[in-house]
Amino acid sequence: MTDMQQFELSDQVTLVGQAVGALALRLDEEMETLTIEQLTNLIDWCAEVKKMMSILERGAVKAGAVLVPRDTKVLDWIGKDGTTYRTELMFKSVRTKVDKDALYGEVKKSCRVVDPSSGEVTLNPVALVETIEKTFRLEPRWTEIKSLGINPDEYCETRYEPSIQTTQTSEAQ
Repeated sequence: MTDMQQFELSDQVTLVGQAVGALALRLDEEMETLTIEQLTNLIDWCAEVKKMMSILERGAVKAGAVLVPRDTKVLDWIGKDGTTYRTELMFKSVRTKVDKDALYGEVKKSCRVVDPSSGEVTLNPVALVETIEKTFRLEPRWTEIKSLGINPDEYCETRYEPSIQTTQTSEAQ
């Protein structure tokens, strides 16, 4: 990519950012005047832009990672305005397709105890609960909690946010 192409790309990114910022300010002022069709179109557009931005961000991170030396994992550089920057290459674990049942089984094995007198192997339930709480994220399952007759709103701050789902009910005529 030539310097001119890079400048044009950078310029376009800046212009898009400015345009989206201006649109956000305008919409903030005019939101109440929009029709339901305009609002649902805006919601759909925002969802698509979010996907595209995520793709752009991942691509930029991958491209940037290639530019940072693997041995030092650090790249010092100077911007066009003379400001110096340091970019550090870091890696994070991204685990997918987790076999939770097998993993749970292994964690459960760590909670076994052997009775010294009989040699019998048993599970220590207290250790199991403590270990599961320590090794797995336990997020409240609100529907299950409600099914126990417990009102979850008594144990948290609840905020209701609207959501809109629009489905096509007939073809245009």
